[in-house]
Amino acid sequence: MSTHPLEQIRLRLGLAILAIGWTGVAWTGEASAQQPNDDPTCDLPTLVGLELPTVPDTAPAIQTYDRLIPYGGTRLNLGVGHLVPSGDRPSSWRDALRLPLFHLPGMKQFAWISGGWAYEMETQVLRPLGTKGLVETGYEDPSFIVYEVRGDWLRFRYAAGEGDEGTAWTHRCFLRASPAPLTMQRWEELFQSDEISPLYFRTGAVHALRELPDTLAVPVKWIPSDENLYHLDPLEVAGDWMRVRVVQPSDYCTGPEAVEAVTHEGWVRWRDDDIGPRLWYYTRGC
Repeated sequence: MSTHPLEQIRLRLGLAILAIGWTGVAWTGEASAQQPNDDPTCDLPTLVGLELPTVPDTAPAIQTYDRLIPYGGTRLNLGVGHLVPSGDRPSSWRDALRLPLFHLPGMKQFAWISGGWAYEMETQVLRPLGTKGLVETGYEDPSFIVYEVRGDWLRFRYAAGEGDEGTAWTHRCFLRASPAPLTMQRWEELFQSDEISPLYFRTGAVHALRELPDTLAVPVKWIPSDENLYHLDPLEVAGDWMRVRVVQPSDYCTGPEAVEAVTHEGWVRWRDDDIGPRLWYYTRGC
């Protein structure tokens, strides 16, 4: 049985409000002007509004630069990717963010990131956003770690904490509607780009370079535990496995004319469930 177009619109609006769990609040501020969005999965700001918190009209005091360290033998969980500015990446992009935060997808918001502040509505705690709890992905340029994705919802770390503390969910719509729009980049995309240096293993252990992407495959060679003695050039990714070229010793900082490097190609297990990516790169160059 067909449904009248007006009823279809009402049904769609009702389902959206029910799914998100917001009741009659109003979106205000610059983000409301950034519509419509051609992506049909990203129409939440046009259907359901949010009430912005009252935050100081001055920027928070400059915080001491701090960030999470993913290398040096740590078991830090880096999740599945990170949030990056869409387009240019000015140093002050975090101060321009405006994002609602949720304990779970679809529940009523519990906090905001706005104007360089993190404001928890339930406790009325207001604190500078800062960089503690973020991971450095460029020279003194930290990113929000994304731990999991459920459809258009994602959970990321916005503050330091143990376990889920300091993490929250938000929707891709709000990443795009923020005055400083963000997008998610998965680690495999970043690792295969020209934006970073060659890769090495985060954990100090000897790793196998295998003929095939399988733990039972024959090792081609053993990669040394000292990351100063080699580097990995990614060639392709297949799930948790990456085909790489091992350059030993590394000629990344010295140039190929300075060392007589030997290369081998094969597969390495580049990520696991406990820590996400097992590989990393030099965020500050040589």
